[in-house]
Amino acid sequence: NRHRNRLNLAFFCGFEAWAPDYKRGVLANLDYLSLSSNDTLTLSVRRPGFADFVPTEINTSLNTQIWDVDLAASYRFYDPAKANPQGLNTEFDLGPFVFDVLGGLNVTSLNTQLGLSTNLGGDGEFTTSNTVVSPLLGGRFRWNATPELAVLLSGSVSGFGIGGLTQYGVLGGVDWMFSGNTSLGLGYRFGFLDYNSGSSEVDLNVNQNGPYLNFGFRF
Repeated sequence: NRHRNRLNLAFFCGFEAWAPDYKRGVLANLDYLSLSSNDTLTLSVRRPGFADFVPTEINTSLNTQIWDVDLAASYRFYDPAKANPQGLNTEFDLGPFVFDVLGGLNVTSLNTQLGLSTNLGGDGEFTTSNTVVSPLLGGRFRWNATPELAVLLSGSVSGFGIGGLTQYGVLGGVDWMFSGNTSLGLGYRFGFLDYNSGSSEVDLNVNQNGPYLNFGFRF
């Protein structure tokens, strides 16, 4: 019996630190997702002492929380001859085309709580928690169309089947420097996570698709 999850809460935040020449940097991202679902399955079972099968409802409730942390180093490619001659204060000063190569680690923690009950009485609850550490590879492309507006495209992959986990994400959008060193980002984000613990305890297949809105602060 297949069912869809309901989104309870999701948020994403990130931190970056770069050398003065914006060539080398370190990045950290945190992604949290909370899902829940409720389902009812009707089966015919034979109770002890009864000759006939009795229709029985099995009610299930599944709650899932996913914590996803990326820790990576980055090397940046851009043309110094086209950079802002007045100095490098933000990534908008690096010339029209910028490309980042990312490599590091991903830490994904998955927590699930399954509750079961029937109309014949009786209930139970099962909880599992798993953490997977795996390599992370990614890339980011940036086109600084104007001194205040940029077009972004990025992608990453991690898991690679380690611990039963495979996941990847793609993001595309625009970044607008609207006030000082503060920018507004708007675009579309797609994420996919597949996890199989190798037993019947946990088997997740999660797709995240939708627009995003964020704020960037530079110090």
